[in-house]
Amino acid sequence: MLSCDLHDYLEIACMFNIPVVVTCINGDKYQGIPVTTFITSEKVECLKLKLENGDELLSIPLETLESMQALVSNPHFDLVNFK
Repeated sequence: MLSCDLHDYLEIACMFNIPVVVTCINGDKYQGIPVTTFITSEKVECLKLKLENGDELLSIPLETLESMQALVSNPHFDLVNFK
């Protein structure tokens, strides 16, 4: 489970449609715009990411996140490390 302050960065990225690169602990990287966080029916908290092609939504479990890098300048964050 993420701490509240780290979760806040995800919510900020969603609210302001900040394009990001999300890196998972297994090394996978995804580029897109965070849409929302949600909890699955299996009680797994996830980030819904609209991929850069704009057509595909990807659900990424928050427990697998390593970092999130903003792709545009913004007053909220540049790089967030989750681990």
